[in-house]
Amino acid sequence: MSVQPVTQYGFTLYFFAKTHDAPPDPDLTTVANREWLWRRPYTLVEVQVYDDGRPITPVDEGMAGLSGIKVTP
Repeated sequence: MSVQPVTQYGFTLYFFAKTHDAPPDPDLTTVANREWLWRRPYTLVEVQVYDDGRPITPVDEGMAGLSGIKVTP
């Protein structure tokens, strides 16, 4: 649904949803799609990917968070 580079902090945000909706602008990186994206009436999955490929530190036991995700067709 959207790809948002956050170069200042060295990561990119990817937003996914199971829908046939298409953003107003076909360029998924454009800022113009953000307001549209955040107004969707359904759940979006936001994935943060470090641009340098480093792994995300696992969540310590007892802390809130997610230690991993697996997406399969």
